[in-house]
Amino acid sequence: MAASAQISVSELQRVGAQKTAALDSNGWKKTGLMVFNVNQSARSDWGSGGETFQLGINYVYNQAIHRRKGPYTFDGYFDMELGFVRAASYNEFRKTNDRLDLTLEFEHDLGKGHWNYGFLFNLNTQMFNGYNYNTPDKEKISGFFSPGKLLLAPGFDYKDYNKDHYFSLFLSPLTYRWVTKVSGSFYNEDKFGVDSAYKVVTEYGTYLSVHYNKRFSNKTNYIGRLDLFSNYREHPERVDVLMNNLLTVNLGRVFAISFILDILYDHDIRQRVQLQEIFGIGLRFSL
Repeated sequence: MAASAQISVSELQRVGAQKTAALDSNGWKKTGLMVFNVNQSARSDWGSGGETFQLGINYVYNQAIHRRKGPYTFDGYFDMELGFVRAASYNEFRKTNDRLDLTLEFEHDLGKGHWNYGFLFNLNTQMFNGYNYNTPDKEKISGFFSPGKLLLAPGFDYKDYNKDHYFSLFLSPLTYRWVTKVSGSFYNEDKFGVDSAYKVVTEYGTYLSVHYNKRFSNKTNYIGRLDLFSNYREHPERVDVLMNNLLTVNLGRVFAISFILDILYDHDIRQRVQLQEIFGIGLRFSL
């Protein structure tokens, strides 16, 4: 079973040009898409074994809003992903994917061609509780804003784009980040980098965010994101890493094949690199 976000080439081009459109003309620009995938399988007396019944559901929502007025620009991005799977052996829906991400950028043109300066705000969390299903008591390991991250970054943004690619590099030498642990289940634990008996920890450090979109052909497109954060106050050498990769091949106006690879590293959550790979075919809807 594979459940993932699939989008057509025309939509990928619009997504890749979201900031381009906002930078090139005055007024509001809005783009978005919604993806809903369902996978089902069943077996009866199957000699090689396997689940007798399995159902997978995945939902993706993406919305971008842009505003330009003279030298000022505003960009807003909202992303939501949610996935569940149910199998006969455990007879319940289990979460496979859960992400809620909001980014707001307020910038002013420096008059130097590719350079802008301004502020970036980011919110990142999940919507539902997460569990370790390998333990007998189904241990709770995460929840809404547990962890959660709020980030405020003044900095400089370098942009370069044309009809086939888009590149943005935002750098802030002094970024404030708040990591939250609001669930009462974790209040008395040292978890997510937040001490016991506390719900929030404040960090400040260097933040870098890179976005790169590339159209290889009329059917193939790549979208990538890389975020790095180094905490000045504690172990600055332990750089938090978030990397998202999406390669999509269009099969027509309705279907698309996609390959997704996500790479995460946060020493306060897990002391090793986390990997997620999804390959699939699905339906998509423009907003």
